Amino acid sequence: MTEKEEMKQRIILTSAGYIAEEDDDIQVYQRPWVGLTDREKSNLWLESRAAIPRFYTYAGLVEAKLKEKNT
Repeated sequence: MTEKEEMKQRIILTSAGYIAEEDDDIQVYQRPWVGLTDREKSNLWLESRAAIPRFYTYAGLVEAKLKEKNT
């Protein structure tokens, strides 16, 4: 592979979220975990209060909100 081709490959990997190091060890960048604020938890609890059983509805809402914030 020519130097120009290597540079192009490195740019492609970098723009795709990977980093190419000199030893060809490709690493995926990992975003930090984003949790819920107290206000978000409270709002989800209030949103779930009409449902029965409430706990399972609340847990499902929390799970959905975390998935939304972390994807």
